[in-house]
Amino acid sequence: EVLEDVRFPRELAARTIAALDAQRAAYWVEAPEATYARQSTIDAIVAHRERRRQRDAEASDPEAAHARQDISAHLVAVEDLSSVTFAKITSLAANAPLAQIAASIGPAVASIPSSIPELGPGAGELFLAHLHKARGIQTVISRLGLTPDDVVAFGDGLNDLEMLEFAGT
Repeated sequence: EVLEDVRFPRELAARTIAALDAQRAAYWVEAPEATYARQSTIDAIVAHRERRRQRDAEASDPEAAHARQDISAHLVAVEDLSSVTFAKITSLAANAPLAQIAASIGPAVASIPSSIPELGPGAGELFLAHLHKARGIQTVISRLGLTPDDVVAFGDGLNDLEMLEFAGT
């Protein structure tokens, strides 16, 4: 049961994509039905994965090479991202820090840095500033007739902070 499906409004989505493209960002856009990226981003991910596997093989660490998930296999190639509605964007790299890109778009869009620091300041997530995991949990507990005291949460990233503060445990 889908309780809420909030996506970037079309005009804001267009501004956000334009801002990312102006900074030559490699990114994908996420929606409940699929995760979309331009073929050039998918190709860059595949090339990076192959370089990393080669380094792991040269370092005699074949398990590390096989342990990494191949995100490119889960991306749907779409050249015209203006035709896609989405809820969140993940950037892998950009010519400017992601926080700076978000600020250029306006207060409706927020950013968090990537949980993988070696990707650099152009990597992270862009999302609608008024949305976070605590809001999603509130929607669910309202539907189920529960309270925040009934919620147990755990997380490992900056996008988990509101949820952790909201949860009873």
